Amino acid sequence: MGKAVRLIFGYLCITIRGEHVERFLNLCAGRRIHLWNLQRSGEICRAMISLREFYKLHTIVRKTKVRVAIQKRMGLPFFVRKMRTRWVFFACAALAPCFCLMTSRFLWSVEVTGCGKVTEDQCLEFLLGHEIMIGMRLSDIDETEMEKLLRKEFEDIIWTNVQLVGTTLRIDLKERDVPKEKENAPDRRGMDLLSPFDGTIVSMTLRSGVPKVKQGDYVKKEQLLVSGSLPIYQEDGTIKEVLPVTPDATIWIERERWIEDAFSVTFVQKEPTGREKNMTSLILGGRELNKKKGKWFYDEVKVETTKMPKLFQILRIPVMIRKTSHLEAFPILEKYEEEELFAVAEEKILRFLATLEEKGVQIIEKDVKISIEGDCCQIYGSILVRERADLFRKTEDEFDGIKQVITTRK
Repeated sequence: MGKAVRLIFGYLCITIRGEHVERFLNLCAGRRIHLWNLQRSGEICRAMISLREFYKLHTIVRKTKVRVAIQKRMGLPFFVRKMRTRWVFFACAALAPCFCLMTSRFLWSVEVTGCGKVTEDQCLEFLLGHEIMIGMRLSDIDETEMEKLLRKEFEDIIWTNVQLVGTTLRIDLKERDVPKEKENAPDRRGMDLLSPFDGTIVSMTLRSGVPKVKQGDYVKKEQLLVSGSLPIYQEDGTIKEVLPVTPDATIWIERERWIEDAFSVTFVQKEPTGREKNMTSLILGGRELNKKKGKWFYDEVKVETTKMPKLFQILRIPVMIRKTSHLEAFPILEKYEEEELFAVAEEKILRFLATLEEKGVQIIEKDVKISIEGDCCQIYGSILVRERADLFRKTEDEFDGIKQVITTRK
């Protein structure tokens, strides 16, 4: 409390020099002039004194013949005197409450929680389609009507809660716990199942359709595997009609895939030089102001931190301060060791195999080699894989020399 009072009324840091410093201090104590933070360094004595009591030292200084000098001025009186010529500061201080009051009547942010099937981007697009956007008046937002429109627009949403919290529109969603039935598979009646590549059939499970190959056959690319046209014969052996069916079969084809890749044995390493430059920019409504373009150094590592001041966090106003540090880094050409080269090559091979497995490819055997030739590391070899046939095409089959084009019955 005493420190706050001193700041309001002002205080000074003074130095006292002379032969009768002790007498000066005794007279101050006798006249109840309060000095604090006394420090003695040789013939110089430093102390703190309030601005009001400083004017009472004139008589004591004349009696003791000491010299009193002001080292530092602190407190509100000195700050006001210093800021008298800076009228812009006081104008901004007066306009700040008006600005806060004015901006609190507009929408500045949207928060969506409980998203699952319905994503946050879909909700924002829905709001934009109903003219709910950043910067609009809060009085124009009908929360009850918006809840009804959300439930009507998205069938998976069974409960909504829309409310305004300050300048933020908060939307809470709850979706169905039991998912809806999956959409029916595409109608493939009257289509043929073809081989998407050359290879040998190692497994074949037929559920519907007319098989054209068997397990162990070698097939070529786009060769017919299962026909989607089922001929119905009469007693005399002629075709009465051709019915479209769905070719449903699980066929695994084994084939050999080739892998080939190469990379340099050298790489660029960025070595920091210790030089650094900082820049502060203001982000207002998603737009960055006073942004400097171009690079400051030949090469650099960029570090950014973005913060929103606490006042704007309370008011939910999209004003942020971004601090960017540019650290100079000098590129140095390094060379992999032999063990590092093999480790990088193995990582590339494993990444390629993982990509195949994600696509449902079964890896049976691999014969991949790594060789170093000059400034290049090469990866080459073959991989034996099993892939499922999943190429469908509208059937055009021939029976007894007559080409029958299959159409789906209504």
